[in-house]
Amino acid sequence: MSKNPDYNLINIYADRGLSGTKLNRPEFDKMLFDAGLDVIEVKNNDKDNRKEKIKYITIPSTSRKPNFNKIFVTNTSRFARNILVEEILRDLRQNKVYVHFLDLSKSTENEDDITFIQIFQTFDERESRDKSKKVSFGIKQSIDRGKIHSSSKLYGYVYNKEENKLEIIDSEAEVIKKIFQLYSDNYGIRRVIQYLSENKILTRLNKNFSNSSIRRILDNEKYIGFNNRGKHDTGKVFEKNSYPKIRDNYIVCNTDKIPAIIDEELFYKCRDILHSKINHVNQKGLYKGFSAFAGLIKCGNCESVYHGNRDRGKIFYNCSNKKRNGISACDNFNIYLEEIENKINNYCNGEYKKTIEESINSFNKVCDIFIENQKNKIDKNNEAEVKNKLKILENVKQSEEKILDLYINNKISKELYEIKYDTIKKQIDSLKYEIKELSKTNEEIYKDIDIYNRHKEIVKNIALKDSYTKEEILEQTQSIIVDKKIFDNKTK
Repeated sequence: MSKNPDYNLINIYADRGLSGTKLNRPEFDKMLFDAGLDVIEVKNNDKDNRKEKIKYITIPSTSRKPNFNKIFVTNTSRFARNILVEEILRDLRQNKVYVHFLDLSKSTENEDDITFIQIFQTFDERESRDKSKKVSFGIKQSIDRGKIHSSSKLYGYVYNKEENKLEIIDSEAEVIKKIFQLYSDNYGIRRVIQYLSENKILTRLNKNFSNSSIRRILDNEKYIGFNNRGKHDTGKVFEKNSYPKIRDNYIVCNTDKIPAIIDEELFYKCRDILHSKINHVNQKGLYKGFSAFAGLIKCGNCESVYHGNRDRGKIFYNCSNKKRNGISACDNFNIYLEEIENKINNYCNGEYKKTIEESINSFNKVCDIFIENQKNKIDKNNEAEVKNKLKILENVKQSEEKILDLYINNKISKELYEIKYDTIKKQIDSLKYEIKELSKTNEEIYKDIDIYNRHKEIVKNIALKDSYTKEEILEQTQSIIVDKKIFDNKTK
């Protein structure tokens, strides 16, 4: 960009080696801040109280102006692949900062481009989900072959990769034995940690043992020489757990590849004590929510989360903002769980397939129009038209300077200046885009056509089923919006 006289390079924001599916990206955060957005981190609602799954809320800052007005991204998938992208792009646009995706030659500045960008982001997200499923399948296969899965942080052992087995670290094994002995003597986790700290017994990183690390030790069958296979669930792509969650059902089997540190009687005695605690890792027996939709349902009026309630035994949801501040804050309607279930059932029984097919047809039509337009540009001499556009562009730029002079000399108000400046700015950007399109070589045109044909092929290969399970539908559901305008029978 620094070589382009039309742009002034402010900064390059690059998170090295971090996936676009993750929002924990320092440079990405800094870019949003420099773009005049305040980033707020909030905890998601989740069935596991220990999980602190963070998401972003971005709002245009009232006290800070953007350092730039354009962001150039090489590829749609490199910006971020998750459900919050649309909100971030919207807030950037509201702050008059526009994202240009170079692979698509599309920008959020142009109203007509936004739908197209959203479609490609949907495909990027689908691609990430497919890759995640393939990785999970590969892990399952290795489990079935008896491969020992072990973290390098597993205290008490070191993993011998060549022989696929664990080997005991004697000094650490003594600590493991002490932890189990103390816990079986009703010390409790806090007292165990206190004992270890007072005796200067530390982790491999020379830190004090934490509550969670002691729990993991007391609940790990590897210490009795068993291989626990498929025990931990890290979540799905875009819905990752902040740390692995223990599945209700997993495989435990004896193996000669893991030497025991603790005898079975002591281990299961400690585990029984651990699992009897109210604050056990899975918090079994505690009521967590009204249904699988908890946290998914959002208000189409004020964007607040809908919370579950009971009325004479029936479950319904209402806007948390309305419930907290009254109908003057939000007057959106309540919705019964039964209504949402009915709508989900409709999606399971053909509505989802129909919706996706309609989206694919719309996408193909857009691609066909673009391809036809590009074909019409091949071997076309646009030199005269480009010169004319450049002349118009120069005149518009002069108008921009005149408007600025009038404002500086107090000849026009700030409000009038901003209105005229916005109009002129749109003209300039539109002319630049037209000049760029008219100046394309045949090679560039063929490349653009090839990109769209390849994306049409990707869409063509999307496998759709006549019916889906409720779990499959919810996996694809970003949120359920309660909106008077778009809901049929009060459901979306």
